[in-house]
Amino acid sequence: YSLGNSTECTNCPPGTFSLIGATNCTLCPENTFNNANGSSQCLSCGHGTYTPPGSAKCSDENCSFNVIANGYNLTFDFNALKSSENMYGPIFDPERPNLVYYI
Repeated sequence: YSLGNSTECTNCPPGTFSLIGATNCTLCPENTFNNANGSSQCLSCGHGTYTPPGSAKCSDENCSFNVIANGYNLTFDFNALKSSENMYGPIFDPERPNLVYYI
């Protein structure tokens, strides 16, 4: 971003972004993050993660989510799995590189 009529640009810090021609930095929206200086966008966090606005990384502290299906409000809570000694992983699927599995 640049201030006023300045010709010098300043990089926005992690957790923020700016578009070309912007005069300030904007916080990354909820459930998105940016861990680099000078970014023009924020990235989405994965399923089961959460971030407040202005985050530089995703958090798995609240590994649960709600779904409304067929008139029912269903809560899926996976917090107990984070500390389970019986989990194996991560397992990477070459056909779906954006997914990581634990069994």
